[in-house]
Amino acid sequence: MRQLPESKRLFVAIPFVPDASFTDKWQRLRRCTNKTDRAVWVNPSLFHLTVKFLGETDAARLPEISRALAKVTARCEVFSLLLDKVGAFGSRYCPRVLWLGTERLPEGLLRLHKETDAALARLGFPPTFGNFVCHLTMARIQRIESKNFFWEQVEACNGLFSERVEAKEMVLYESVLRKGCPPQYLVCERFPLP
Repeated sequence: MRQLPESKRLFVAIPFVPDASFTDKWQRLRRCTNKTDRAVWVNPSLFHLTVKFLGETDAARLPEISRALAKVTARCEVFSLLLDKVGAFGSRYCPRVLWLGTERLPEGLLRLHKETDAALARLGFPPTFGNFVCHLTMARIQRIESKNFFWEQVEACNGLFSERVEAKEMVLYESVLRKGCPPQYLVCERFPLP
């Protein structure tokens, strides 16, 4: 009987470790949007800034992916960015994901994303479709009772965040999803930026 290849759900990201001040602001946003809404809030220990999502991938491909990412990070430098914009994916009528991102993408991040996307496209991974939105997922929205109230609260919190992130490495993660359990993000490999 032929054995099926082991598959891993992979993504590439910049790690983000929140400090107490950030966690307080995150709790404030959570409180003001949870009054009438249902959302699954991401545990702050899982925060990261996604550079590229690879999806289900044959585990045997890890060495070639690692080589490609090592080449990319060897050509990129440490950079910083400011997390200062709260937004949502999906329409205004039906938002699906509440996120924190950056008003201005720094050149270092744009280069890192572009080179990562190109290197992985050469390995057969589909290139990013549309504009790259650097973001940290804060909540996955299940239901909103009052869309107007929700957006008023989100927009009121837009000036709340001003978090500087020093990007010193890119990480290849495996996302482990189990029904009824929070996701786990396992580090496959770290790639320091010179």
